[in-house]
Amino acid sequence: MVSDQYPHTDRGEFVPYDRPRLPEAQMRERAASFYDLMAKRRSIRTFSTDPVPKDLIETAVRTAGTSPSGAHQQPWTFVLISDPETKRRIRIAAEEEERVNYLDGRMPEDWQEEIARLGTSWQKPYLEEAPWIVVLFEQRYGIDPDGSRRKHYYVKESVGIAAGTFIAAIHQMGLATLTHTPSPMAFLTKLLDRPQNERPAILFPVGYPADGTVVPRLERKPLAEILVDYPSGPGGVHRPFVPDDFAVPESFAGPGFHLEPLGPQHNERDHEAWMSSIDHIRSTPGFGPSNDWPSPMDLDANRSDLIGHARDFENRDGFTYSILDGDDVIGCVYIYPSTDPAHDAAVSSWVRATRAEMDDVVYRSLSRWLEGSWPFTAPHYAGRTDAG
Repeated sequence: MVSDQYPHTDRGEFVPYDRPRLPEAQMRERAASFYDLMAKRRSIRTFSTDPVPKDLIETAVRTAGTSPSGAHQQPWTFVLISDPETKRRIRIAAEEEERVNYLDGRMPEDWQEEIARLGTSWQKPYLEEAPWIVVLFEQRYGIDPDGSRRKHYYVKESVGIAAGTFIAAIHQMGLATLTHTPSPMAFLTKLLDRPQNERPAILFPVGYPADGTVVPRLERKPLAEILVDYPSGPGGVHRPFVPDDFAVPESFAGPGFHLEPLGPQHNERDHEAWMSSIDHIRSTPGFGPSNDWPSPMDLDANRSDLIGHARDFENRDGFTYSILDGDDVIGCVYIYPSTDPAHDAAVSSWVRATRAEMDDVVYRSLSRWLEGSWPFTAPHYAGRTDAG
């Protein structure tokens, strides 16, 4: 409910914010799809000279302009450069600064050691090769029409958010970029004839990757290393879902069925199993009519869902297994952190309608498996009223 005291101001004009709430299944589908897209994003340093339409770059800038900013002051300016002579001058000036950084000791040794694995050097040929250079300037302060200064708030934070949105927009349209920050960067203000209230923040070469482009073999931190669920343990201390030294089972064999980690390799069989059993699954403990799943979705959406479960398994954030009889998918079991402080795991399972007789078999077998082979002290497995 929106309070009748909102908004707490008598200044400005307000309009309704009307955005429909999506079903959770669709939210997860969108989230997984966007993650999969961005997980393939890499910074590249070899660009094709093939032209890129200007309207694509303009759309990326327009998208970056939707970013939140302190007091909605939008303290950024994006300068687009495609002129070969200007790009050459930028490269010459940038390499002069970078040569000092790399060869004359201005860059600390520990910093050079950190970036050595990236294969960088003071030479920046991509500044001429990429069809576009986009320089993002931060507006340290505004200038009103009468020439007076206007203070800007949270400038660096706002510009940083806009930079991230710009990168996502570029990657989404199939182009590539690099966040290049030659230090110092003041030469860009003069070279691009920018006013004194603007300071260069990031330089983005933008274009298609050149044929044969390679990137360093890198691993991104798993979710467990960048996310703290607070408080998630006694005294608010973060606790991983399972201990780091716990070997998560890759399989389990029960009477008439076996388990293997769910993944996109099960897509068609999994999709057919639950799509043919929606009413049956909704009558299964742990699901029910109030849940957003199962609801009909196509194979592509289901595959995105399975990729998300496989990623959770790999990151040890949750464990979903396909229940199989031979090669036939007959159900699934989900093992995830519980939102109830009284339990350390929430477990649910379903079987397809044509194999309903297996529901209690699976429940009994997995209950014993959870007790004997997993490190949980108080798991909650959605129970069966007739289970003994």
